[in-house]
Parts: sequence; structure tokens; C-alpha cells
Amino acid sequence: MIVASYRVGPFGAAAGMLIVTIIASLLTGQGYGPIAAIDGPQKARVFFLQFYLLCLLFTTLPLAALLIVRQRLAKRLEQSNRWLLQAEAAALVGHWRVDLADWTIHWSDQTYRVHGVEPGIEVDVRYSVERYLPEDRAAVQKILAHAVRTGEPFEYQGRIQRADGEIRHVKSHGSIEMGRNGRAIGIFGTVQDVTETVENARILEAARSAAERVANTDMLTGLPNRRHTLAFLEKALAGAREHGAPLAVAMFDIDHFKRINDTYGHAVGDDVIRRVAQRAKAALREEDMLGRIGGEEFVCILQRASAQAAEIVAERVRKAVETGTGEQEGQPGATISVGLAIYDGEPDIEELMHRADKALYAAKREGRNRMRRAA
Repeated sequence: MIVASYRVGPFGAAAGMLIVTIIASLLTGQGYGPIAAIDGPQKARVFFLQFYLLCLLFTTLPLAALLIVRQRLAKRLEQSNRWLLQAEAAALVGHWRVDLADWTIHWSDQTYRVHGVEPGIEVDVRYSVERYLPEDRAAVQKILAHAVRTGEPFEYQGRIQRADGEIRHVKSHGSIEMGRNGRAIGIFGTVQDVTETVENARILEAARSAAERVANTDMLTGLPNRRHTLAFLEKALAGAREHGAPLAVAMFDIDHFKRINDTYGHAVGDDVIRRVAQRAKAALREEDMLGRIGGEEFVCILQRASAQAAEIVAERVRKAVETGTGEQEGQPGATISVGLAIYDGEPDIEELMHRADKALYAAKREGRNRMRRAA
């Protein structure tokens, strides 16, 4: 009966019980078999036959029920595995497991594909770790070692070199399997190829940076534009107010620029603006900033410069423009007038720039091509 149940299943158990019941009842009634040889009344033999059939029934019924449950579970497991493989293939996510007892690793088919390896080829833990580039490998090992030690979930991202030599970005999540004694017995994780996501993020960041540069840059000179210059001055003023660092602003514009435009044309005027910007920027210190705030007007933000140092830098800018943009064949020379204001507790940048602007107009009134400092 047990063999029939295992080989044929619940149908075998039911058919076997029916056959045994018929044969045992007929032969026992005709005086054959061990039950007919019992020394006792007919009633006792009938009771024993019933007891015998009940024993067979209680043996095969639970077994048949377990077989039905096992078959259903096997079908569900097969279906779940099929769905898992389909989901992994669609999401480009594979799974893996490391057995810490015998230090072996199992890869799913999608994990093989992520690594560019034919599914079924034997791999070990060392091979799996060495797929990561040297600069990422140490970090991955450190994260896994910490997870095993603490039992906490882990997550990491790095670059692997596939079997075909291609570099891919992968991301892994996982958890630690703990034994009954509270010790780690395995590591289970997923691996996903996120190369396209990383590349898209890089392209998006590059586009954002390029857009930000365009939004903050004067297209004619390549210098910071008015918006960026004023924002930078706001930060510099806040730093000077909080930390007491010296700060100065030098405003300048090109002398007789309207005459240059009227005489030589706007194309030559634009070229003069570019040459003035280049010479002025070259004369500044590394920590200083030069921005174009409109037309032929420029602002130098001189950080961490004392009053004396600021005067020296502003005068150097004026001389650099005067000597570096002299008259050339078909090109007019250019000079600038500079107004310098030293930060003296002004509440905002408008007040500081207003003082520098007044000094600039004083330089113009006194004959141009000179630098004047605000009182």
C-alpha cells in the first residue's frame, strides 16, 4: 500500500485499499488467509478483518494527503521559481548566496548574465570578489565583513569587469542568514546592472552643470555675469561680516567706450571688452573674482585684502589694461577708470557697490585712466 501510494499517488492509495478490501473479504469468507485461521468465533474474525482494514486506511490516508500537499507545494514552487526568473530577467536583477560553512557561492542565471558568464559554469567566492575593480574591491569586502560581523543588512555599488572585458556598474542589496546559535551561516544578496542609470545620471549632471555655467557666465567675455557676480559678493560680504575678514570691491568701466563703438563699430567694441576682461583677470590674485555686470562695466571682488593690498591690486589691474590693450593695427587702445571701496560694515552689497561707484565717477571727473578710493 505504501509503495502504491508513493508510485501512483492518491489514486494508487484509493485503488489499493479497494483491491485489498475486496480480496481480503472474499478469501477470509472462504476460509483462506491468516484471519480465517484465528481460533475464535466468526464474529471475532470479522472484527479483526475490520481492524486490519482500518489500519491500512489510517496508514494510507495521511500518506495520500501528504502526497497531495507535496504536489501542490511543488507546483507552487515551480511557478514561483519561473516567475522569479522572469522578474530577474526583466529587471536585470540576479541573486546569489554564499555558504559561510564551506565557503561556496551560488549564482542565479541572471547573475551569470550580469557578469557576462555562461550560466552553469562553476564559480567560487574569490572569483566573484575579484570581478570588482581594484579601487572598488576593498570597499565591497569591508562592507560584507561588517555585515557578517553585525548581522545587519548591506548595500553597496561598484564596478565589475565582465568576462568579455567590459566595465559595468552594479548595485547589490542583501542580508545575513543567522543560525540557531546566533552566528552567521550565509550571505544572501541581489545584484543589478545599473550601468545605464549611472550613465544617465552622469549625462544629466553634466547637462545641469553646463546649463548652470551658461546661466552664470557672460557669453562675450567668459566671465561671471551680473547674477553670479552679485551672488558671489553676497557670500563674500556675509563671510566678512561673520568672521571679520577684509573685503574690497573695485568697480571699473572702459574710458570713452561710446566713442570706440561709434568710431570702429560694435564688433570692434566687443573685441575691446574681451581684451580688457582678459588683461584685468590676469592681473588679479587667485582668490579674487572679476565679473561683468553690464555693458563695459566690471566688478573686482577682492577677498582677504587689506586696504593697502586692495589699492595695489586695483592699480595693477588699471596698468595691465593700459599697457596690454594699446592701439594695434585696426584696433583702438583702451584704458579704464577704477573706483575702490573697502568694506566698512555696510549692511548690504548695494551700499558697498554704491560707495565704489561714487569713487569710480570721481576717477572719471579727474581725467579718467586712474584709480580712486572711496572715503
